[in-house]
Amino acid sequence: MFTKIFVPINNHYGYLKKLECFKLETQFTQNYTSPLPPEMESINHKRAVWNINLGNNKICRMRNEFGCIDDKFYIVHVDALKFYYYWLVSSIYLDDQHRSNHCILRKDMPNDYKFKHAIDGFSISEHNPVPLAFVSARFERGNPYIGFTNGVTRTMWLLANGARSFPIEVRDKESAKHLYEFAGIGEPPITYQELRNKFNVKVPYYESREFLESLYNET
Repeated sequence: MFTKIFVPINNHYGYLKKLECFKLETQFTQNYTSPLPPEMESINHKRAVWNINLGNNKICRMRNEFGCIDDKFYIVHVDALKFYYYWLVSSIYLDDQHRSNHCILRKDMPNDYKFKHAIDGFSISEHNPVPLAFVSARFERGNPYIGFTNGVTRTMWLLANGARSFPIEVRDKESAKHLYEFAGIGEPPITYQELRNKFNVKVPYYESREFLESLYNET
């Protein structure tokens, strides 16, 4: 699913972004093969960890955090290049160019003023995996929209370093569905609770909701 970009461009950078979108569309229509989803490295009652393959044949690691509302949060595995495309498209249509929804060209991402923080974080990700980005996706005025609650810089780092796919955290079912339609790969969106159930991950009783509620009732 791609979009026809008819929006007027009133600045040179917007024109360059539009050209980038056209180049990506051409690439997607020329025997493009979607990447495989990232491999899960480990999972326990606190978190899951994924290995992310980068363009330099290196690997970084990212993680989620399980909690009390795991039935509300979803994991969506995305094709990095298609995610970049739809993020670009959505930022072309938006009047609001806030950093959380304004996608710059991939070649310019290393110049972002926060990029060094992502370099530092991913440099130790083998032992301290980087948290997943938190994203929302929908249609606005008939056009695709991708926006960030958290994780803009780490996503820029992934794109700039040639990651082919990566997992993203999404808050609700509709948003997860749209993101998967835009750029998803592998299995459809799955809640954190479903992910834990899939791997038979049990929460220790002393960390369970029932135990915490029993403590509260005793006070």
